[in-house]
Amino acid sequence: MKRISLSLLIIIIALCSCNDNKPNTLNIIPEPLSTTVGNGSFTFNSNFIFKFENVREDDPIIKTISDGMYDIFKALPESSSGDCKIFFIINDTQDPSIGKEGYKLNINKKGITINANTSAGLFYGYQTLLQLAPEDIYSEGNDGFEIPCLQITDCPRFEWRGTHLDVCRHFFDVDFVKKYIDILAMHKINKFHWHLTDDHGWRVQIDKYPLLTSVGAWRVDRSDVPWSNDNPPKRGEKCTYGGYYTKEQMKDVVAYAKARNIDVVPEIEMPGHTSAILAAYPEISCENDNDEDYFVQVGPYWPPVAILCAGKDQSLQMMKDILDEVMEIFPYEYIHVGGDEAYKTNWIKCPLCQKRIKKLGLQNEEELQSWFMQEIEKHIIAHGRKMIGWDEILEGGVSPTATVMSWRGEDGGIAAAKKGNSVIMVPNNHCYLDYYQADPLTEPIAIGGYVTLKTAYGFEPIPKALNADEAKFIKGGQCNVWTEFINTSDHVEYMLLPRLAAIAESVWSSKENKDWPKFQDKVESITKRYESLGYKYCKGEFKPSLSTTSNPDGSLTVSIDSEKKNAVIHYTTDGTNPTLESPVYSSPFNISKSTTVKAAMEDEGKMRPNIISVDLVISKLVGKKITMTPEADAKYAGKGVQTVNDGEFGGISYNNGKWLGFRGGDVTFIIENNGTPASKLFVDVLVAQPDWIMGPDYVEISTSENGTDYEKVSRVNPNSEEQTENKCQRIEYQFNNTISPKYFKVVVKAMDKLPEWHSAAGGVPWLFIDEIWTE
Repeated sequence: MKRISLSLLIIIIALCSCNDNKPNTLNIIPEPLSTTVGNGSFTFNSNFIFKFENVREDDPIIKTISDGMYDIFKALPESSSGDCKIFFIINDTQDPSIGKEGYKLNINKKGITINANTSAGLFYGYQTLLQLAPEDIYSEGNDGFEIPCLQITDCPRFEWRGTHLDVCRHFFDVDFVKKYIDILAMHKINKFHWHLTDDHGWRVQIDKYPLLTSVGAWRVDRSDVPWSNDNPPKRGEKCTYGGYYTKEQMKDVVAYAKARNIDVVPEIEMPGHTSAILAAYPEISCENDNDEDYFVQVGPYWPPVAILCAGKDQSLQMMKDILDEVMEIFPYEYIHVGGDEAYKTNWIKCPLCQKRIKKLGLQNEEELQSWFMQEIEKHIIAHGRKMIGWDEILEGGVSPTATVMSWRGEDGGIAAAKKGNSVIMVPNNHCYLDYYQADPLTEPIAIGGYVTLKTAYGFEPIPKALNADEAKFIKGGQCNVWTEFINTSDHVEYMLLPRLAAIAESVWSSKENKDWPKFQDKVESITKRYESLGYKYCKGEFKPSLSTTSNPDGSLTVSIDSEKKNAVIHYTTDGTNPTLESPVYSSPFNISKSTTVKAAMEDEGKMRPNIISVDLVISKLVGKKITMTPEADAKYAGKGVQTVNDGEFGGISYNNGKWLGFRGGDVTFIIENNGTPASKLFVDVLVAQPDWIMGPDYVEISTSENGTDYEKVSRVNPNSEEQTENKCQRIEYQFNNTISPKYFKVVVKAMDKLPEWHSAAGGVPWLFIDEIWTE
């Protein structure tokens, strides 16, 4: 390896020195592993010397750092003499404490030194140095500034720190993709997951199959409506909306990313999400597939029922041919092949698929998908690469060499890690950045969901259900930006930022170094950097949050909080909307009768329209001791058993922390009623059938005077008909007479399996329970 010592020397305009001024608070994202701040600060103006030692002259990362030093810090490309220097040094001897991507940054009276084992480490040290500069340096330039004398030792917690971009639902040009990569690099992200093919657009030039881009890359222009099934394309309607990337463009993006220590992971969806393929090459569809819409042209179809025919050798060969060309473009070892949401209705009806199942001795269509994906993986491995798939590839069996990307919560990642597969965590309830990040009342349209900045910051890549040995299979995590409802680059940035900062800290920083209040301060700083760079970003959730605690005397303690640090929150307890004259929240308060509490934030002397309104019910069971068997699932544990008598109703969102979630079996509650009279008993359950959340088979109510011997009072069988909308189902029983038992036992019996009419018939349903109360 040819090594050089490269000096780019600048004429000194102002002498660099250290003085005794106290440094500003550090606002580095992601939080470094270790930081020690010394006395004084280092001051320099626009012209200074920086020097590389032990680097390869052809390393593209070194050029990126040099360009940044010139563009941002006003360094000149020619050499000169001077005393104030910044050194970027690759260690002669490897430092095991910082690994491949870590660095050590030292700022003292003699200058600044960044040491690393690789150029990647130097790049991340440079990114930290940028965050020590003024927030407006990107737009205002270097007019001289101070940075504290300090020592930082830093390295990432996880090797996989990724961010995804869907360019299929809406196409984004190469210039924006490069801008997106710059944003990732700023946050020390090292994987760019490029979602290049889907039902709604094929974006990759493939020479052997030119119709993929001439047909599959284009659909009828519906850009005025970000996403809609209500206005499908008509036969013969001209397709003008879309686009694709040439091989040279994709190679250019790969090189651009490499110069910022980012590996590009292409995703080629199969066997589902393939409408764009079938529109171009319908001959690889199933024999009796009667859904011809996607054979005509690409469109905004949902659900994604299109699927390649697994009974045709031609389907498998075509995907292998495509991957051959993809692997020539993308040198990184991982290739993502999708595998998610493969609707198998056509396979069930297709005689060729059924023949394949019988010939291979498979049990069902899930095993047929497993066979298909494993054949694809063999081809990928033969080319010296590795396969990634969404967590659905676990269904029907998965090879031990496949890497699983867990998106449907943590379950897929847990199952894969326990099998010994490598895992990348991207649970949608923390990492899907196409979800709303603040009150939909004042936010741009989104696909739904709700992932606030605080929720994103709560992402922990290693599930609690894994022991230390199993946790070793977690490679890291990432966030995803799907674009069904995001049709402009500005909107992409807005959905990405600042939540990317929260995810970045979750995958880089040590678990012990994460601190939400400190992060709130740092976000205020990094958003100023976004402004200086011209990035669009969300200013955060202005809607307060409210929680309650039940007390033994039957009252509720109400707490109000906000993601905005030091927010001024006005509230009312009489159901009226808060105004500037309403009380300002300062500490928790008690209520002893049912009421509606409302709260809103004051912002720049005006009330924000984002009002939280919570109906609180002081029932006869508030404050009563309740036990529960079994415990709720860890992901949906709410406040524990207190969730059922906290006076708050859960609403219609299952992941808002106000529901207890259980999967399979009965749930039993023992309530110490202590003789309080009751004429009615209510149980609130959530019904969200598309999410596998079903109402119970029945609720059984019993009473006891000694807590041991129970007498059944009633069994209530609720309605469980098919429905598409989420709703809170209130199960009510009115006693024949007012009763005053010492104990209630409430058994909520879950459905054994999803009914035949459900799209996942036979699967294990979820049961979600909120409030249990009496009148």
